[in-house]
Amino acid sequence: MIEAQYNSPKHNPWGTQPGSAKLRVRLAHDSVEPFAAAIIAPLPDERPGDIILTGRSDTAEDLTGAITDVDQHLAQLTDYRDRLNALLKRGDAKVEDLIKLEEAISTTQSRIEELTATQKGLNRRVDTEEMTVTFAARASLTEQISPIRRAWERAGDTLAASTAAAIEFAIVLLPWLFLASIVFALGRFAYRLLKRKRA
Repeated sequence: MIEAQYNSPKHNPWGTQPGSAKLRVRLAHDSVEPFAAAIIAPLPDERPGDIILTGRSDTAEDLTGAITDVDQHLAQLTDYRDRLNALLKRGDAKVEDLIKLEEAISTTQSRIEELTATQKGLNRRVDTEEMTVTFAARASLTEQISPIRRAWERAGDTLAASTAAAIEFAIVLLPWLFLASIVFALGRFAYRLLKRKRA
């Protein structure tokens, strides 16, 4: 069982996020570590460290109870099928009984095959481990400086937007400054007038 997922590099305002991948595989116990080392080993056109392992989890299952149940049920069905076959071989059975026996044997055999497949699957899960690894490509120098380059390329737009915002703020603030100056002048005039009366 192998499942793979790849995420291509993503571009955003803070830079380029390197591509990443997630791999889930079921392996025999003694094959887990060699496989883990092999998937991050550099290829001929790569340098050591170009692929970075970002996460790993290994899962081994204990299915003793489930396997025991399946084995017991399988043994019971096999014994039941054998007894049906013994009845079928008897020469004194009626035609109607033979038909019913054939149907019961067919149904029992189908169930035995299903349980046999389940048994094999459970045994395979016990004999193996499910390993999930995630890894990413190391960011190149170009990707690391890309935010600076993009900021420089957008410098003109940023300056224009900041200037426009400052002008809008001044336009909004101007009437309030004018009103405040009038209130200040009236207050100063009233203060002088009151001071003269006291004198």
